[in-house]
Amino acid sequence: MGETNMADLTEQDKSKDAPKRKDKIAVCLAGGGITGSMFEIGCLAALDDFFDESFSVSDFDIYVGISAGAIVASLVANGYTARELYDDIRFNRNSPVNFKRKNIYSLPLADFFKALVPFFKRVPRLLRYGWVNRRHATLMDLLSIMQEFLPPGLFSLNNLHKFVAGVFYPEGKTNDFRNLKKELYIPAINLDTGRRWIFGDDDATVPISKAVAASAAIPLFFRPFHINGTDFIDGSTGQVSHMDIAIEKGAKLIFIINPTVPIDNDPKRNCLPTFDGTCGRLVEKGIGMISDQARRIETKTRFEQGFIRFKQENPDVNYVVLEPKASDGFLFLHGVMEFDSRKSILEYGYYTTMTEMKLNFSTYQKILEKHKIPIRENVIPPK
Repeated sequence: MGETNMADLTEQDKSKDAPKRKDKIAVCLAGGGITGSMFEIGCLAALDDFFDESFSVSDFDIYVGISAGAIVASLVANGYTARELYDDIRFNRNSPVNFKRKNIYSLPLADFFKALVPFFKRVPRLLRYGWVNRRHATLMDLLSIMQEFLPPGLFSLNNLHKFVAGVFYPEGKTNDFRNLKKELYIPAINLDTGRRWIFGDDDATVPISKAVAASAAIPLFFRPFHINGTDFIDGSTGQVSHMDIAIEKGAKLIFIINPTVPIDNDPKRNCLPTFDGTCGRLVEKGIGMISDQARRIETKTRFEQGFIRFKQENPDVNYVVLEPKASDGFLFLHGVMEFDSRKSILEYGYYTTMTEMKLNFSTYQKILEKHKIPIRENVIPPK
């Protein structure tokens, strides 16, 4: 679960003329839907309980949030503590951050039929085209043309935008990047150009809630989010962690939380239950599971390739990577937009992170001590 870069654990520049400055600490929260965001909150709460009471993830300098991770990053950067998020959702408290499914997505019938209006208007033209070109046009040609008449995604992100804006309404919170005391960066992808756009850096005037919605626009599930004449899609489309943003902004210690890893379905260590109650291969679990595994493999591969590159190019930066164990299979059994399993995934993120930090205590201790992060005494193993 944890991966670290232990290169150069001593100060490189001890010159008296070298400027003395505090090393920046960053966290990069990758995407992963509702279940991924719950895993991330659990991880952050565990880190807070691993750190001494005088320090928490709220004391980090830089927050980079991608897709679902953008929601969590923007909340913590805005002053909500990891423990507050964890407890309010876990105990189902009456709290602004204890979101409901409708706060993320819903499909009112009126909106559904409104989105289909262009389709019904163009059906006669499509039929006429098919008749005129009946000798040459195939069914696949017609289906391809029909795509232009269908909505660009199942759900609108207006609910998410309004929800995030609402939790930044209380005194002391802000929906403006420029008013934050912390650095917050939210990448999204310009649909038409394929280029990355970093809200909070390339543009700090867009409200945080709109930046979150733009970064969370998972293709097909959500419609692209429109801001100032540009359509944006999921920030995870390009990179997984966007750790280069934190490096560019001067971070010397980066915590990366990536909820999306493929399952290691080895029957000797794992069991994916089938409808008949037996342990099955992924091919027996249906097209959805196969597609999910393929997506996870792609995400993990992209992350590892980018991670190796940035480590090599920045040997003076330390990293702590937190991910689910591929052999667990717990997150794999829950869809990325599943709502009802929030509590169990929060707890899974917490306990797997705390277990990892304790099992590899000496490794993490060296990194944290280098960056002057104190550790809580009750997690220090006895000598």
